[in-house]
Amino acid sequence: MKDRRLNEQDIIEGFRHLPPIHDRRDAEEIYRKVMAGMEQEKAKKKRRVFLPSFAAAAALSFATVLGLYLAGGGHLHMPGKDAGKLEIYSESQDAPAQEESERGLLSREGADTANIQKGENVPKKSLLFSDDLGDGGQFVTLAIPDPQFQNMIPVTFLVKGGEGENWLQQYTEMMNEVHEEDLGLGEYYPYRGKLSFEEGDGGIRLMLSGEEAAQISSGTIGEEMLKKSFEVLRYLNLRKVTFYTDGKKGIFLPHTGWIEGYDIPQTPRYGYFLYKTENFTYLTPGPNAYSTVKEALKEMKKRIETHLLAPSIPEPYTVSAEDRGGGRLEVRFREAVTLPNDEAAMRMIEAILLTAKDFGYKEVLFQNVKNDAVGDYRLQEPLAVPLAPNIVAEMR
Repeated sequence: MKDRRLNEQDIIEGFRHLPPIHDRRDAEEIYRKVMAGMEQEKAKKKRRVFLPSFAAAAALSFATVLGLYLAGGGHLHMPGKDAGKLEIYSESQDAPAQEESERGLLSREGADTANIQKGENVPKKSLLFSDDLGDGGQFVTLAIPDPQFQNMIPVTFLVKGGEGENWLQQYTEMMNEVHEEDLGLGEYYPYRGKLSFEEGDGGIRLMLSGEEAAQISSGTIGEEMLKKSFEVLRYLNLRKVTFYTDGKKGIFLPHTGWIEGYDIPQTPRYGYFLYKTENFTYLTPGPNAYSTVKEALKEMKKRIETHLLAPSIPEPYTVSAEDRGGGRLEVRFREAVTLPNDEAAMRMIEAILLTAKDFGYKEVLFQNVKNDAVGDYRLQEPLAVPLAPNIVAEMR
């Protein structure tokens, strides 16, 4: 997601650093080359989805959603200076070749942290758990919109090793490695505002110039969607976003007015649905919050046509939920079932775990299930809720 928005000063400064150019081609040849390039660019533009008002959402969704969780300490760090390039592998691709692994690039299929059994018919988990991180393991969770900008989809990247002192620089470098189109999601741009962590506040600070703040205020994106772009920060233990405009605390939003910050809900009470692209199936929070887990699980059997979200609990199954105290949620199938070891059953289990997490639970115990496991999930014992959803790549 390269930042292609150049101001006049950027352009002038860029020309100053250009080396002398000697071109021995005649004018007609140069003209032909330029016209051919323009035609190619027009063809590319026809294929791309542009969301011009993304400057606002890009700012807040990407500038505030990127962070790293250091196992054990709960602190946020960025990858080291010599971290490898980030590469994304689709669900349909094979694991990368050995030479790619040596560069530190692992696909979901090849990730050793996932502890996935080998075999074509074994479903692969998409959630990140504490045990997956290992010693010093880190992860990045981003909120990226779908092409229609209706859903903010959380995606997670594993990071192996390395901690950078200049985390903002590393943050920017990593942003530029992510290609949303490879993920089947919407393209948007990094934000120019300055970002830092609020020491002792459990939050993040976004410093904006008047011009940058005006871009947000004039955006056509709904403010509710804007707030949802911040909520992915809860996976990183961040609790608040504080805005500054020209050094003054706060920002003006057209419907809300002047606000100083936004408290990130730690238990937003969402149900999780499926958003499908050509190569990925994402577990995605729905647009609505629910009063109870029971209500959320009931709605997760339905399709949300307006947001292109598919049900995460397949039609044959009906489940109920009971609070058993101590942070445990009991999820019971109405009839005794043997769950198939397939993608649909795996995603159902994961959607329920994520929903439980969003209601503040620490673990889930499934009842009335005959088989011992689906994939890596052992169903005869309590399952811890995950750290984050939708692992899409790994980088060392």
